[in-house]
Amino acid sequence: MVLELSDLAILGGGLATAVGGLWTLWKYIKSREGKPRAVAKISCRVLDHQDSTGARIADIRLMVKNMGGERLIISSIFMSVRGINKQTPITTNGPLNQANFPISIASKRRMFPDTWGHSYVDPGQMVSYKHLTKIPSGIKVINIHGKIECPDPSIEFVTVSATIEV
Repeated sequence: MVLELSDLAILGGGLATAVGGLWTLWKYIKSREGKPRAVAKISCRVLDHQDSTGARIADIRLMVKNMGGERLIISSIFMSVRGINKQTPITTNGPLNQANFPISIASKRRMFPDTWGHSYVDPGQMVSYKHLTKIPSGIKVINIHGKIECPDPSIEFVTVSATIEV
């Protein structure tokens, strides 16, 4: 059997197509394109209303967007708020030598009830979780930290934080 040049061209094209297809499949399997991918953001709006002690209400929103191609399952979301007032000196003995916020305002508050069991975000969807907390009088700056926990071992958890002047 003698192979002609046209037969080699067809065979070479078929082989190149197969190799390219396998390469694309390998990249898709190894990448996280089809997997859930959480992107989170925190916003806070401090309301003008003050009670008799000078405390105010902070409307905290933690938004989670799933940039991946599969449903993102969230087992829990915790939010903590710490503050600093004018009397407290600013130090850098906080986590990772960042500014320390020594006044605990809200610690590990759940962003959705235990009775839900879990929450989820579909691909391309953004979900907003809301928490209202009391900011004591005298607090000038707050640092909000959120932790999103997922049962998927390839994600495990996602953290997000924001610092807001009150």
